[in-house]
Amino acid sequence: MIEMESLFYVFRNITFADVNNDGLPDLLLKTYNPYRFISFYEQQPDHNFKMKRFEYGIDRIDAYGSGQVWFDYNNDGKIDLVICNQNKASLFKNTINNGNNAIQIELRCTSGNKFAIGGRAYVYSGSQRYMREVSCGQDECVQFPYRLHFGVGTSSSVDSVVVLWPTVPQKREVFRNLIVNKVYVLTEGVKLIPALSDRNLSLHPI
Repeated sequence: MIEMESLFYVFRNITFADVNNDGLPDLLLKTYNPYRFISFYEQQPDHNFKMKRFEYGIDRIDAYGSGQVWFDYNNDGKIDLVICNQNKASLFKNTINNGNNAIQIELRCTSGNKFAIGGRAYVYSGSQRYMREVSCGQDECVQFPYRLHFGVGTSSSVDSVVVLWPTVPQKREVFRNLIVNKVYVLTEGVKLIPALSDRNLSLHPI
């Protein structure tokens, strides 16, 4: 349930991202009618969404941008925000330091489309399961990154990652013993190839 100021706004952009790496995707809304502004809703442990526009500084962002996308531009494990406005882009760095961990995964498909669009990754960490799907397209002037970002809260390890490849028939692979706060490339039927050589390990699917 979302705590809304009004239900009479027309929303132009709606995007989810785990901004504080607690394992719960948060929600960014941009409206353009009757007037333009950006709202940010933090997902709570009970899965309700609470307005945190001012606490996160979202109220200071120019709402006249034409598109928005989340990605970790500096590979520090925190998801950052880019808003496009006609012929320029504005980058907003995530500076939250709450001790939560994350893992980032890129999929490479060898028997389907290269970037595994439509593929899904399930991350198992402790008693929790997280899912992200590779998609393409997002909004005007922006494109979803192929890299999947998973906040895992205070968990210090990832038990396994299950990948459902976008193949016919669908292929399933399991990768184990991944480390938090790393970036991995999972290639169908092949060992992991580091996305960043100084941040990754090479593992074999089992």
